[in-house]
Amino acid sequence: MKVTRVAYSQDLNAGKLARLAEQAVRLGRVRSLVWQRYRSLAGVGVSGREIRDRWMADGTAATFGLLANPWKETVRDAADDIAASRAAAKVKVRRAACRRTSDPGERRRLLALLEVGSLG
Repeated sequence: MKVTRVAYSQDLNAGKLARLAEQAVRLGRVRSLVWQRYRSLAGVGVSGREIRDRWMADGTAATFGLLANPWKETVRDAADDIAASRAAAKVKVRRAACRRTSDPGERRRLLALLEVGSLG
């Protein structure tokens, strides 16, 4: 389940608001980069932790201009969203395979391919 939190603040000055807005823009870039690089077959089986480790090793993380916790959590959340999107797509493919084939053996073969990620 995805939860969105809304924080309210009294007496938030313009400087703090500007910093928060800039952080939101930068985190949006991080999220976008995760989706661009890992939503396709290149991201199958890659966890948020692996993405984080790669980016720390190759210097990508240093380009974000953010503290470690916010960008790492954003990477994890984006990777989880990609996994959820893939799971939802698999449901549609399963239904289509069951509708379009009457042969139980062929149906099992197609569903097994889907589970191991061989359909590409």
